[in-house]
Order: sequence, then structure tokens, then C-alpha cells
Amino acid sequence: MHCKIPESSGRLDEPLLFSPGFLESTINRMELAACRHAFEWVAEQGNSLDVQRVQIFADSLYVFENHKHATTLRKQKWCNRDGRPVENPDLWKSFIRISANVLERVDIFGVKGKKSPILKAVDKAAKAAGRAPTKVDREFAVGRLASQSSR
Repeated sequence: MHCKIPESSGRLDEPLLFSPGFLESTINRMELAACRHAFEWVAEQGNSLDVQRVQIFADSLYVFENHKHATTLRKQKWCNRDGRPVENPDLWKSFIRISANVLERVDIFGVKGKKSPILKAVDKAAKAAGRAPTKVDREFAVGRLASQSSR
């Protein structure tokens, strides 16, 4: 995941990379957690960012296609249209709660592949974090997703 820190002029400066690695997780959980972490970071910065809009570029179809429907999923008691439980309700709940604390406008854009230098750097950092995990995804239930998809 990457964030850009704005200069006082409102122009964007050098990107910051946050790349903790987690044991026992999935790529969807990590991509959603990265997006949630970006929202959390923006909310913590408050007015010191001196921006009116934040853009998040995600190559994760999971995040891009589902972020707009998170509040609907909450209303449906974390079940999809077919009545089956959605993946990662813990992260989606946290995503909704944290995004509500962001005062700036936040747009999430879907991008394909890793063509730009920053997306290549993010992918490289993510792979390195995956090879040397330092944290545990305590909410991940081993085998739970496989049993849901086999229904």
C-alpha cells in the first residue's frame, strides 16, 4: 500500500510505503486491510494534510468492486444476494467505521496491473512483506473460506 504526503502547497510529495507482512491470511484480506489502513492514516492526519480530496488506486478487483456496497452488505446482515455470508465482514465493518472518520473526499479507482513505477514498488514491497511476515491476522479463520465456496 502506498500513501502520498502533500506539501504545504497542496502538491503531492514522495510516497510512503506501509508494508507489514501477516501470517495466515488471504490476498483479499490484505488488499482490504491496506485500503482500510490508508483511510485510517488519512483520518489520523486530520487537517494537517491540507487537502480536500484523497485518491486511492487499487489493483484489487475485490476492493474496487465491493467498497461501494459495504454499507448495503451491513444492512443485509453481512450476507450477499444469495444469502451466503460475505468474506471478511470484520474488515468491512472496520472499513466502514474508519472511512466515516475521514473528513476529506476519498475516491477509490481500479487500475489494471502494475505498470507505473509506484505500483511496481508497492507490488515489490508487498511480495517482500509476504516472504517475511511479522504479524498475525487474528481474525482469519483457516479453512473457513473454502467451506463457504464449496456450497
